[in-house]
Amino acid sequence: MAERYKFELFPDRTLTLLLFTELNDTASLASSLQAKALPCALLTPELVLEPLQILIAANMALDSKKRNSLLTKDIHSELGFYLAASKNINRSLKRFGLEPNMKSLLVAMFDASDDQIKEIRAVISGKEIPLSRISELSDVKKIKEWYNISDKALIASSLLEVIISSISTCRCKMVKEKI
Repeated sequence: MAERYKFELFPDRTLTLLLFTELNDTASLASSLQAKALPCALLTPELVLEPLQILIAANMALDSKKRNSLLTKDIHSELGFYLAASKNINRSLKRFGLEPNMKSLLVAMFDASDDQIKEIRAVISGKEIPLSRISELSDVKKIKEWYNISDKALIASSLLEVIISSISTCRCKMVKEKI
């Protein structure tokens, strides 16, 4: 049920997404993945409306990596940072990252091999579901709150369009400030 995406601007790179529910032990999950040296982003799906959100942030993370201008420790944390559309790295990673007692989880892996995907599945004790069901786990109220989206903003655009605009605009502001 994993979905692998390719990037037009980065044809040699991929992003694999896996979605899990009914998690049992998120407290030890991060350390288990680190022990196995499985680089990935562990994200909360409640703030993701559609996979396109992740792909936009992933494209931005790949661009930062290519320019040697990562603002975080690695490309996977960069993905979480851009997804959050915030200038505060710690706040972004905390909000979109793994939390104790989470019941669902979105895993994102750049350039994952089939073996790495199998290892991820072995480490996560939960039920893998199709990525197409991510909207069932989305919390629209929390999404609107995080991205500071008013009902007025949704008159002219869809919620996904406003989210993508927020993600993209935040990056533009960061680049502008760096110059």
